[in-house]
Amino acid sequence: AHKYNNLQSITMFKLLIALVVLIAVTAFVPSKVQVRSSSLSMTSEKPSAKKVFSTIVIASALFGGMPAFAKEGAAPKQGFFSNSDASSPFTEESREDPLFSPYSPYGNGEAAVYNSLKGSPSEIKFYSEKFDESVKRVAKVPGYVQKKTWFEIKAGLVGYAYNLRNAALKLAEFSKDPTAATKAAKVYFDDLNDINEYGIKKDGAKVLAAYDKSLKDLAAFKALVK
Repeated sequence: AHKYNNLQSITMFKLLIALVVLIAVTAFVPSKVQVRSSSLSMTSEKPSAKKVFSTIVIASALFGGMPAFAKEGAAPKQGFFSNSDASSPFTEESREDPLFSPYSPYGNGEAAVYNSLKGSPSEIKFYSEKFDESVKRVAKVPGYVQKKTWFEIKAGLVGYAYNLRNAALKLAEFSKDPTAATKAAKVYFDDLNDINEYGIKKDGAKVLAAYDKSLKDLAAFKALVK
């Protein structure tokens, strides 16, 4: 029975080869005979690109087997002309469920890499540097008032110093008393908003008053996030 199956497979393989060769040959057979005056001339059509492409597709379908489907967890590979399966490119990714990536808007983020870094010394250092640099930019406000370069006040607060809000809230989150630190941060934000508003109105006295108040509120916030 085993020999019979092998013989049958060989016969089928030969028939398939013959079929492919026949299709390929027909793409190059002359299809028109034109007779003009007393002279007989034969003109062959150029091989149709569609026919040649069709031949390739049929051959790949015959010898390539069934379509390849991805397998979850398999190593990345492609199998266009073989029976090997294509697979997911996310084999190294730890998913929280079979469908959604931890970075998908539909996932809950439990498997995100960030979770292992949250609140770590490296993250606290990152936000501390952003906060300190933002405070340095705010410290330029009195100089802008003296020069009456009002546009510089707004540009400074909505430029790099705009990172100050997020950085301060993150530092408050990692502090010993997040509630008190967050409350103190929001008081400082109000001071910065006043500085910006009075700067737009070109009221130097009020800008400086709001700036002086901001220094006291900043010190209170820093005391809570040490």
